[in-house]
Amino acid sequence: MKKIVILILITILFGSCEEKADKEFPVDVPDTIVVEAILTNENHNQEIKITRPVANQNQIPTPVTEAQVTLSNGLQSTSCTESVDKPGVYLSDIAFSASLNQTYYLEIIYDEKSYNSETTIIPVLPLSPLTYAPVNNNDTLYKISWVAPDYNADTQNMYEIEIDWSHLSGYQNADSTKAKLFYYTFKALDVIMLFPPDKEEVFFPKGSIIIERKYSLTDDYAEYLQALNAETVWQGSLFDEARGNLPSNISNGGLGFFAACSVVIDTIIVE
Repeated sequence: MKKIVILILITILFGSCEEKADKEFPVDVPDTIVVEAILTNENHNQEIKITRPVANQNQIPTPVTEAQVTLSNGLQSTSCTESVDKPGVYLSDIAFSASLNQTYYLEIIYDEKSYNSETTIIPVLPLSPLTYAPVNNNDTLYKISWVAPDYNADTQNMYEIEIDWSHLSGYQNADSTKAKLFYYTFKALDVIMLFPPDKEEVFFPKGSIIIERKYSLTDDYAEYLQALNAETVWQGSLFDEARGNLPSNISNGGLGFFAACSVVIDTIIVE
């Protein structure tokens, strides 16, 4: 009996002291840079975006300004000048298209530190156009129904889908008239890909213009993108990934990735 009374008192004591803890533990943000750069086989001024790391994915990254950025193929090099309108975005001083069987080098000097990386470009297979379907049998409103398989043992690709209906009558003053979506095909099948979290569907009217871009992915860049998706858009599924450091090909503790991709493009008018 005495033991039972003691147990009851202990339960009351600890139960009455329970409080909800809302304290946030500090996040260690590394003192480095984050690089987002994709060279493509399109002939234009290639873009390098550089920001500072953030504590959580909802924060807006601080742009890295006044860095020295250089691109090279081992024989020729070009400096990259920071955009006047977009701080932290650096454009190559000359327009060029990345070529197959060529290695490209990136050097960034910022805050007396040097960050380096290199990448190659591989071919991209022809594009199989996406399909779309009416929403609830409504022939004036549509949604994307298929883009590409999540898994393919032979090839890896990223698909960038831009949808624009701002030119259509009645939509000029609408709150939203454009959308951008990304889809991926990976060689490595992750269980989280089989049970992804629900994501908002984009509905667009007849007459919308869809521009579909298909990017080739090297194995290391695909690994980075797959890990990035597991940390961001795939979170909230039945099989959330444990948080960890993303792979990177930026030296000296830099984050992000420097990649080169072949691109094929298709334009679709929704009819």
